[in-house]
Amino acid sequence: MKESEDSTVYVKYQRDAKLIIQSDFLPNQFRNGPPEKVIANVCILCSMAEQFKLTPIQLAEQMYLVKGRPAWRSSFVLSLLKTQGLKVTFEEIGDWDTDPDAKTRCIATDKNGEQYMSTWITKKLVQDEGWMKSSDSKWLTMPAQMARYRSATFLLRAYWPELLMGYYTTDEQEDINSDKSEKLIRLNPQSIEKAS
Repeated sequence: MKESEDSTVYVKYQRDAKLIIQSDFLPNQFRNGPPEKVIANVCILCSMAEQFKLTPIQLAEQMYLVKGRPAWRSSFVLSLLKTQGLKVTFEEIGDWDTDPDAKTRCIATDKNGEQYMSTWITKKLVQDEGWMKSSDSKWLTMPAQMARYRSATFLLRAYWPELLMGYYTTDEQEDINSDKSEKLIRLNPQSIEKAS
């Protein structure tokens, strides 16, 4: 794209952003902050929406801010898989509410019958990773559904990571912000050098 085309697109995004901000359809999370920041965020949203072939409002409904970071709704991941022309199913072994060995994986089948499978999401993995640690974790109240979402995300990250644009899903972001992860983030470089 030439520089003049870039500036034309930017002007269009800015114009669209100003109009979108005035509507009642834009989720409140995109309205927070000074006006320049709100316009900038909605301009970025417009650019991303164009890449997904969605309207900015449709895309905004699929995003959340989790502790200041953008994240996708987990159900959006399933939509992304289906937009690739894939039939999505889940293989589930055991009952997530009662079986300590319960596990789930996502399977995507393309139009030629080729299958793509996620790694297994097991109850042990969920516990080892601390995904059930938070008292408000959805893993505590709807583990089977969370296992489906997480296995779909694993599948997408393994085979089509570009579709997520580097963003996490909301449940991944919440898990990253758990106590275990916070401790890792707070390590300072000197303590790492001393340890090695």
